[in-house]
Amino acid sequence: MKENFLDWSPSTDSLLKVKERELHAGLHSHISENERTADRILANRQFRIDALERILKEKGIRLKGEILEVGAGDGWCSAYIAKTKKEVRTIYTMECNEPAVTKLIPQTFQLLGIPDDKVVYVLGSFNNIVLKDKFDFVVAMGALHHSSNLKRTLSEIYSAIKPGGFLIAQEPYMADQTPNAFYYKQNDIEKNFNGYGRILNKERSDTFFRKCEYYAAGYHSGFDVSIIEIDQPIGPEKPANLILSMEKVTSEIGKTPVTTW
Repeated sequence: MKENFLDWSPSTDSLLKVKERELHAGLHSHISENERTADRILANRQFRIDALERILKEKGIRLKGEILEVGAGDGWCSAYIAKTKKEVRTIYTMECNEPAVTKLIPQTFQLLGIPDDKVVYVLGSFNNIVLKDKFDFVVAMGALHHSSNLKRTLSEIYSAIKPGGFLIAQEPYMADQTPNAFYYKQNDIEKNFNGYGRILNKERSDTFFRKCEYYAAGYHSGFDVSIIEIDQPIGPEKPANLILSMEKVTSEIGKTPVTTW
């Protein structure tokens, strides 16, 4: 195994559903075994690249220093950041399954010409981030809605960020008025996930949180929260997309939230 590899034992995280990890392990292994090109890797992510650049521009934020990407998938966002943000020193790219970390993500970096000495590959969970007060930024592109406990996930991310640092994320979301019945109904829907067998939603973590839940979990974790709606839900049961920035403030005010769970 490479020296720039960290194993944070995601299998010990009881909040990560087994089916979720197995599902993505199979998917990531399959993708790594098929022909891929640099152009297609980024072209297929243009929506999220635009979202990332929009939140950075509108908030006046420059990505720099040490970055952690959680739920990195094939590592496209880490590779994009390494390629375009010259003030970034090191990117820790984290996924919860071994095929992604040992095969797929290194392959993505190689295809996009990213030097290996700029990357640390992390097998880990966003519910158990070992390094504390370490990162200038944590990035999550479509990862947070795979959390089975949003407050726990955001609290872990908060603990990993340096004071004055940010979480930057793009996620689907539901209207605040979405009833609980919608989520109960979703739990019992069975899907054929990209040909990897049929699975019930409740066997994995795939929750479109309400916008108010991102606010509440973020504030209760200690962050100052800013949300931009890319689009708006059509009705109470149709998801839309948002971008968020959460800042770990440097003053005493943010260290102990006034309201908490």
